[in-house]
Amino acid sequence: MKTTNFVPLLTYFASLYTTIHAQSCYYANGTTVERKEFIPCSNDPVRTICCALNRLNPSGSDISKGWPRDTCLDNGVCSNNQMNNGQNVTIYTAVFCTNKDITSPDCLDVCRQTRGGGGGARMTPCDGTPTSKKWCCGDSSSCCTNNIGVVELPDKFVGRAIFSSASASSSSSTPASSPSASTSPPSTLNTTGQSQPASSAPPPPPTSATGLSIGAKAGIAIGAILGVLLLLGILFFVRKALAWKNKAASAASEVEVEASGCANHDSPHYQFQQQQDAVMYRYEAARNGINELSDAKAAKVSELPEAMQMAELPSYSPLEEKKAQGCVGEGGMRGIW
Repeated sequence: MKTTNFVPLLTYFASLYTTIHAQSCYYANGTTVERKEFIPCSNDPVRTICCALNRLNPSGSDISKGWPRDTCLDNGVCSNNQMNNGQNVTIYTAVFCTNKDITSPDCLDVCRQTRGGGGGARMTPCDGTPTSKKWCCGDSSSCCTNNIGVVELPDKFVGRAIFSSASASSSSSTPASSPSASTSPPSTLNTTGQSQPASSAPPPPPTSATGLSIGAKAGIAIGAILGVLLLLGILFFVRKALAWKNKAASAASEVEVEASGCANHDSPHYQFQQQQDAVMYRYEAARNGINELSDAKAAKVSELPEAMQMAELPSYSPLEEKKAQGCVGEGGMRGIW
């Protein structure tokens, strides 16, 4: 296999590595920076600092074609060099880092009052160079004159900055952004009088009016769908159970009807009673009554003599016949026919 076949694969993994690192940058308020143009710097000692390095336009290109790439300075500041209306302009910002905690040594924790809800903060060097020792928060260098709110940065980033005053909030510099500002950064004037954006950092991600994140809304939607499916499943099984119950009741009714068919209400009825050890049977005529004799020929009806005793029925009795048909159980008759 040729070595050149590995080039596309290595390119893919390099791009994937860059994407993963771009997702590890955080605003000063701890929320994730969703824009993939901000990735960690690749040079020491600022590998934990995030700048806009993942842009198509190179550093120094015209702003009308889009924002150019940033440059990571060794002191932890992001530098953006661009052409604006024919003028070469450089913007310095304290942007993001790879740690959610802005107070950690991994982050450049400066100019909090000008970050505007967690975004990047504009910084201005007192001597106008990227290696300046003293910096002002905002787009003005006025703090360098009154020495109020001056930020001192070492040549190499060490995770801490030194303020020349107890509080930098009294600085007269103009904030680069504010929480109530629009999503586009405000414009300021540089030393040449040309208008330029105050910061290359985007505003913090917007939140919904309800305060719920996208993940929370997705979880609620999935939970609602699962609840509806569970309810439908319960209704399905209840309906099945009722169908099985009705089917069983119908089958029982059919068995009862078949059992009742053993009793022919139009046939003669037999009754028995047990007296001591003897069983006596009595025959009753059918419910349809006795057929009348024909008028053509009168029949003579004879009566049994009074002295005649009751004769015993044959061993094969109607009771036995009914029992043979399954209408009488082993314990006796089910009823009277």
